[in-house]
Amino acid sequence: MHQYKFQAGEEQLSISLDLPANLTAQFASAPRSFTYSGSLPKDWKTTYFQMFLRNSADLPQVERLIATLKQVGSPRDDEALAKLAIAFVQSGIAYDYQTAYNLTSGKILYPSETLQRGKGVCADKTILLAALLLRIGFSVAVFTWERANHMALGIKVPQGFGNFGFGYAMVETTGLTTIGQ
Repeated sequence: MHQYKFQAGEEQLSISLDLPANLTAQFASAPRSFTYSGSLPKDWKTTYFQMFLRNSADLPQVERLIATLKQVGSPRDDEALAKLAIAFVQSGIAYDYQTAYNLTSGKILYPSETLQRGKGVCADKTILLAALLLRIGFSVAVFTWERANHMALGIKVPQGFGNFGFGYAMVETTGLTTIGQ
């Protein structure tokens, strides 16, 4: 049983998830790089990130986490559930400083792997949150800054409320921050 504590507004919440013991084996041979032949496709980044978001082995854990968040937080609608999922990833999944300072491993984790480890770098936490928000029913975008070696999530917002001239507000996954900051 995996235990997580996280801050949601003024509340300190705690949840438990029963994750399969064989998760490490399930993802040992999962693809982690983008392969193509011929010219690099224009949408290669979309295809690459979808590889981490559409793995059928992740779905049960993502759905279990959403169901658990619904029980513990009693969100009144999908927007409240999304805010709860954001708070969970921001504060319930630790930032992995050891990996951040030793980026030679350079592999993004699948959502289930991040849940199992209970920690991850910006990319791992962003992919986990993307999987949760997509399953709840939100549109998302992945913001990447190659030179800064950083990644954050964008969540679809009404016209005029997005960041960087897009219709998506940034969600920083590495710590507790407000959507759009």
